[in-house]
Amino acid sequence: MNCFLKTITPLLLIAFTYNTTLGQQSRVDSAIALLNKSNTTNGLDTVSFYAARQLIGTAILSDAQINQLEKAAEQFKKANDEDLCYAIKY
Repeated sequence: MNCFLKTITPLLLIAFTYNTTLGQQSRVDSAIALLNKSNTTNGLDTVSFYAARQLIGTAILSDAQINQLEKAAEQFKKANDEDLCYAIKY
């Protein structure tokens, strides 16, 4: 029994860590999709923009994920909505 626990415990820890990382990346991907959806030809879709900010605010982000979000925020800077770009970044 003791040997079984020594074998299974590291596997469970690796699986849990991997699952958490994938879950956070999924949140980032969803937030980027919502940001893209919110930038319409008719102006800002505030519902999508707010939902994206909520996802970003509740996620634990790595440096790479922060860079992904900053790149997605740049589309608002190009559309002369720099305030929205900064609202996403900060």
